[in-house]
Order: sequence, then C-alpha cells, then structure tokens
Amino acid sequence: MTEKCISCELTTDDIIKEYGQNAVEGGYYLEKGFLCEPCAEYDLSEPPLTVYHNREDIPKRIGHYISDYWLEGEEAPFSFEWVPTDAWRGHYETKHSDGLARIFDDSILSYHESEQMLKVLHDISLKAFDQADIDYYRVFSRTSNVFCTNLDIYIERAKEELGSEIVETAKKYVNYDDPVFSTGILFPRERPAEFELGNAEAVKEAKAKESVKRLVLEIGRELLEH
Repeated sequence: MTEKCISCELTTDDIIKEYGQNAVEGGYYLEKGFLCEPCAEYDLSEPPLTVYHNREDIPKRIGHYISDYWLEGEEAPFSFEWVPTDAWRGHYETKHSDGLARIFDDSILSYHESEQMLKVLHDISLKAFDQADIDYYRVFSRTSNVFCTNLDIYIERAKEELGSEIVETAKKYVNYDDPVFSTGILFPRERPAEFELGNAEAVKEAKAKESVKRLVLEIGRELLEH
C-alpha cells in the first residue's frame, strides 16, 4: 500500500517516478502523515516565519509542516496564522509562547523612507538589549506583498518593562511618529521625502528611566556617526 504526501498529495510511487527513491527515503513521518523530501525542502525555503535569537547569524525557519526547531528536537516558541485581507492578499500573524512578551511590531516596506528609520531603531534596540542583558527574538513574517515583511520583537516577559522603555525611547530618538514614515505608501511620492534621525531633544519626553535615555542616546549617536 502506497502513501500520499500530505503536501503535494502524490503517492510514494509517483514521488519515486518523479524525483527518485531519495525523495521518499529523505521524507518525514509526521503526526499528520508523510511529507516527502522535496515538499519538506520547499516548506523551509519560503517559510512563513524566520526567527533570530539574540545575535545568532543563522535563523530558525518555521514552515507549514516542519521547522528547524522540530528538526533539532526542540519546541518552537512561535507559531503563526494566515490573516487574509481579501481573496488574494494577507499576512502571517505571529503567535508566541507564554514566557515571551511582544514589545515591537511594524512592517518593513522596501524603498520607503521608513526602511532606514526602522533599521536605526532596530540597531539601537538590539545593542541596548545586549548591554541590559535582555534575551530577545526577532521574528520576520511574510506577507502577500513581496516588498513588505513584518517584524516582531519579543523579549523575556520578566524584563518586559525595561525592554519596552528601551524601544519607546529609541522611537523618540528616530522620530518614529513623523508622518513621513506612515505616508507615501498606497500612493507613492514623486520623489523621496526629507526626514531627520537622531532627535536628542525628543528623548527627554520618553517615559523611561534616565539611565535608559542615556543608553539610547549613547548608542544612537554612535550608530549615526558611523
């Protein structure tokens, strides 16, 4: 009796004819059924979620059927759900384990002014997390727009207050609420808009400890000078 792959729905006989014996022998037997090797490879080549833990260079990919966590015998701290906006478009929404807290979420839109601002905000926050000994995850999730990727930042729940202060202060520093970063999306501008990063005065307004403000200013100035 032959089995069917739960993804492509080809029988094992058809998979062997199409791809060879290794496509079956390299497959996986999951709770839902058999997943052939080509489908497993594809599942992780375009994963809904890509996760970076702290400063790790190699991410963990979370697909529809398998994940790098599963392959390494670990339980993934994240899962996802597809959220449609119409019949063709939508995005993946990240879900997280109880021990984590999401302290930042936004969309990275290629070729938009906000891309540079978010890069500086991202770099300030991560360096501050490192110095404050905060464990964190960056989760990139796909959308139906090939030019747009969602970014969520999670930290250990025990340090949620400190992590939130860092992010909110960094937002002040990069002028996160400047309308230029939330306009020119549906109807692109004829030419790039001017904007300013490094607003030290705005940091004074942040609802954060003075030590956090000093840390963000120090890191921000160092990043922008280079």
